[in-house]
Amino acid sequence: MKKLGKHGGRLIIRNLPFSIEENFLRKTLEKIGTLKEFHVPLDLDKKRNKGFAFVEYEKKNLSEKAIKALNGMKIQKREISVDYALSKDKYLTTKKSEEMAKDFKHQDNDEDMEIVDEAKEDDEQEEVEEEDNEEIKKKELKFEDGTTLFIMNLNYETGEDDLFEFFKDFGKIKYVKVCVNKETGESRGSGFVCFKKAEDADKVVKIADEQGVELQERSLKIMKAVSKETAVNLKSAKPPKNDGRNLYLSKLSLIQVGSEMFKTLTPKEIEMRTSAAKKMIEKLQNPNIFVSPTRLLFKNISKVISDDDLKILVKKILFDSNPELQSQKLFKQVKILKEPEKLDKKGNPMSKGIAFIEFKKHEYALLAQEKCNNDSKYFGQKHRPIVEFALEDHRILRIRKLKLKRQKQAQEKMNDGKSSKKKLGRGKRQRLKRQKAVENKESL
Repeated sequence: MKKLGKHGGRLIIRNLPFSIEENFLRKTLEKIGTLKEFHVPLDLDKKRNKGFAFVEYEKKNLSEKAIKALNGMKIQKREISVDYALSKDKYLTTKKSEEMAKDFKHQDNDEDMEIVDEAKEDDEQEEVEEEDNEEIKKKELKFEDGTTLFIMNLNYETGEDDLFEFFKDFGKIKYVKVCVNKETGESRGSGFVCFKKAEDADKVVKIADEQGVELQERSLKIMKAVSKETAVNLKSAKPPKNDGRNLYLSKLSLIQVGSEMFKTLTPKEIEMRTSAAKKMIEKLQNPNIFVSPTRLLFKNISKVISDDDLKILVKKILFDSNPELQSQKLFKQVKILKEPEKLDKKGNPMSKGIAFIEFKKHEYALLAQEKCNNDSKYFGQKHRPIVEFALEDHRILRIRKLKLKRQKQAQEKMNDGKSSKKKLGRGKRQRLKRQKAVENKESL
């Protein structure tokens, strides 16, 4: 729980029903104690409340009691959230700073800025609210040096101290900032982290792209904060939507930095996964490469597992996860890659510890990827597999398809030739026999 001195005991109540009566809410709150402040902001256009309220008790120690008693309570089938709010002084200072930032945004100068929000696939200009702390000045909000990151999808409870503690391991930090809602003073789920060195910011972006980054159980979206001019250029350079390459599937195998699963990885496994992610990113730079929706690539499996063993193992994992699949045919092909130059005691090529499994349906492949990736229960602690959706090359597939078509045509032609030859042989013999009989009769 946050310390009382930081916010003065003022509470914010969120997720209120829009139709709730103020008297009812006040009486509910007064069951805890006497109120010093009670305010329900109204939306005058819609003629209803805005879904939240501010409250402060006469006795400061009642704030924590109210949180314990009321947080999670259901009012008109809605579960309300009760937590500490910014102090009133802090709220007014923040609001004033927001207005200054808004005025600053509209000035005709080179310090206008825009954040590229790739998650929404548009370019909305973010209002950056300044604090009453001279540590963060307008001149620091210039992004062209490449040291500032824009962080999205933050937990709403994540504060600036949390941001600093998390990102300080990546390099020396100049400042951090959490963007707040001007109506409530609450976090907007986004913020900035400014490093002293651009290479440290680059490192964070790279890790986020290749492995993902997680803070307080939220998967963060991280990108460089850029100027308005750069944002316009980036927008024009974006690839077309729905390009049919299934690129979203390429990230499903990644284990996000900071997640509980990431903490279980050994240094060797982290290195393997980082290398695999890097190779995939490099290959996907080629527009001819796409992600197969039905074919999976398994890495780091035991070298003693055979094709049949792997098939049985994956089948068991899927059946245990979804018993309804037992009546379905799941696989098209299961193939373990071999090393021809390395032979086992029986003289057979040894496994590379890598395999491809092609499924009949995308949903089977999706479930298998989720359940098998980094699994230790079935595959063992030493061989937790890296399971990715396999990459395919349009050019190779076209060549393969053309080759199969030619082989099929050649086979059909050969079969038609044999059939025709054999059929003509019988007919010819019969005709020749009749013709010979007629000729013999005429000669008599």
